[in-house]
Amino acid sequence: RDYLLHMADHYRTNHLLVPFGDDFNFENSKRYFMNIDKLIKGFNAKYDDIEMFYSTPEEYIKAVNEIDIELPTKYDDLFPYSDFDDAYWTGYFTSRPTLKGFVREVSRDMNSESIFLAMDYLMNGKETFTAFEELFNQMGVLQHHDAVSGTETQHVANNYFMNLDNHHESVKTLFQDSFESVLKTGVENIGMCRAHNSTFADCPTKRLLQEDTNEIVLTIFNPSNSRKTIAKIPVPNGKLKIYDSDSKELDVDIICSGQDQGCFAYFPVSFDMFSAKQFTLKKIAEDLKLIPQRKDLTMFTNKMEISLKNLDDFATLVITREGKNSHQVKLGYEFYNSFSLPFGGPISGAYIFRPLFADDKPHSYNTFTDSDIYKGKVVSLLKLYGDEVDSTILTHDFTDFIEIESYVKGIPNTWIGKEVILKLAVDDIKNNGVFYTDSMGLEMQERKLDYRPTWNLQTHQRVSSNYYPINHGITIKDERMTFEVLNDRSQGGSSLENGEIEIMLHRRIFADDSRGVNEE
Repeated sequence: RDYLLHMADHYRTNHLLVPFGDDFNFENSKRYFMNIDKLIKGFNAKYDDIEMFYSTPEEYIKAVNEIDIELPTKYDDLFPYSDFDDAYWTGYFTSRPTLKGFVREVSRDMNSESIFLAMDYLMNGKETFTAFEELFNQMGVLQHHDAVSGTETQHVANNYFMNLDNHHESVKTLFQDSFESVLKTGVENIGMCRAHNSTFADCPTKRLLQEDTNEIVLTIFNPSNSRKTIAKIPVPNGKLKIYDSDSKELDVDIICSGQDQGCFAYFPVSFDMFSAKQFTLKKIAEDLKLIPQRKDLTMFTNKMEISLKNLDDFATLVITREGKNSHQVKLGYEFYNSFSLPFGGPISGAYIFRPLFADDKPHSYNTFTDSDIYKGKVVSLLKLYGDEVDSTILTHDFTDFIEIESYVKGIPNTWIGKEVILKLAVDDIKNNGVFYTDSMGLEMQERKLDYRPTWNLQTHQRVSSNYYPINHGITIKDERMTFEVLNDRSQGGSSLENGEIEIMLHRRIFADDSRGVNEE
């Protein structure tokens, strides 16, 4: 009763929503609910001024709306969460980034495949959703708060990977049948390439290495709006040309990473909404792969010019858009040492992000040592080689964005954990501690350093208390310009200094933060 009266002091109506349950509390649901039944019955028998009963969020909202009272609207969210001093749950925003990326990748494929399942059913009456049910269920399991969050033990994470990949592969043939039924391509021996982050060895393009194969037909489907963009496909080498459905040769840039890794072919494509096009890849004798340059380190598109001016701990890029003012952008990789001392309070773990020192500044993690630039008819690509991280920077005529891909070679196994970040710094922007992150890929939420809109923040953790989840993007701006970074998986990040965006890429932690994982 005292607990409920205390709650009532903080509610605007006489309806109180009392949650019950927690992790590990429903292993014996029959016993659990029997005890709740007894609690409700005993409470109502003892007190006649308060009625307790089972309810749902829907019933609670309905009851509140039936009262003639004006309620405030809360526009901010509850991030970042902390359950004790110095214990900000901002580490799981990035924990297990490979799993987070795989979930995003399979989700993207699954949504596109679902379109074909629906179209096949409407056009041909073919029921295939049942066969996909296990994949849908597994993707649902990955939405658990200890799954895609990265807060599971290693063997459980391995099991998540295995199950999702197995179910993803198991429906490949069924999807290919629906793909052919809907598009009616007339192509035999259809194969599929899901290798978003792999090589030609995982794709049908490996057939080009066979002596009896001189060409293959490529079908590209656009499940989105009308657009012009660049297609990127893995190929074994530079000895090929690409033709459209009218047998017109296309401009193609082939960029190779090494003898064992194969190459990628880039070529322009234009699509109407929800449409597909066919292309033919033909083998030739001449090797057309682009040769890297190391002298003139400037890339051009019809919208911007990007020049590499300096390489050390940071790569300094000078970007000029549409011939107007130039802006200097620095790209680099740094890290925070993780707090893992046996004394001194909460430690950095799967859930919690806590730098070794409360007002810690990130340390240099990588030094760039060399670079290559590829200038083609279709794309321009700059490769930066570092001792701990390699980066690629790509742009083309169909976008005014720059694509950055980071390859963290491996975080050293030392006695102290490391939290590796990508830092992008634009000297011209004075955002004065204000930045924006997306809310589940929807509206952008305004964030201010050391500030919460609806209560007074007192914190000793300047870094982790200002980290927020980034599902799709983070933005800084002032009255003159805007700088935005879009990401391909959920990550944590912030803007701790004027003109800077930092995004945590990876973590290697050697201690458990006592929030449920129980693994070091």
